[in-house]
Amino acid sequence: MSCSCGHHHHTHDHHHEDETGIPIILSRPMAALTGRLICADAGQVMTALSLLPGHVDLSRAEPGCLRFDAWQDDDPLIWHISELFIDEDAFEAHQSRNRASEWGRESTAIARDFQRHEVQPLIRPASASDNTAIEALHRATGAQSDLHPSLVVSAAGTIIGHFPLGQSDARPVIHPKAQALGIDTAILKVTGAQPA
Repeated sequence: MSCSCGHHHHTHDHHHEDETGIPIILSRPMAALTGRLICADAGQVMTALSLLPGHVDLSRAEPGCLRFDAWQDDDPLIWHISELFIDEDAFEAHQSRNRASEWGRESTAIARDFQRHEVQPLIRPASASDNTAIEALHRATGAQSDLHPSLVVSAAGTIIGHFPLGQSDARPVIHPKAQALGIDTAILKVTGAQPA
């Protein structure tokens, strides 16, 4: 199954413990969940194949969901899940919607092995490997893409902000669902740039 970040997943996990940068301390940390769905038999695999794509689409459409990816492992009984929400309330709203959904009702027998993490985003220099995610962020916000030397805001491996350096009229580009979190102000403070 494809994911929203444009990567092909085999064993890639979005949660990067080794990410470094300048932390943006949010008053309410973001909520991330990573882990696996473990099917016991072919019937559970068929449930996942038929219902998981719709669940992914509905999850991504939630106002607090920044990332929701699911991909099948080389072992067809296992699905990897990687989720990121703007805060704990958004994650709880997702859980509530999930429980009431067809996926939530029909997949209860599928084993889950999940870990939840609180996430504070990081400001760091952009790298060439970020270009696809930066371009997707610019498309989502309608901003003009500029891949010159820049900074990104990364949360659990997801690019949620971008700021081109060396341009007097540059403004931070923030994921539409994360615009109320104050990330743009944090970028301007770190760079010393003036609001446009």
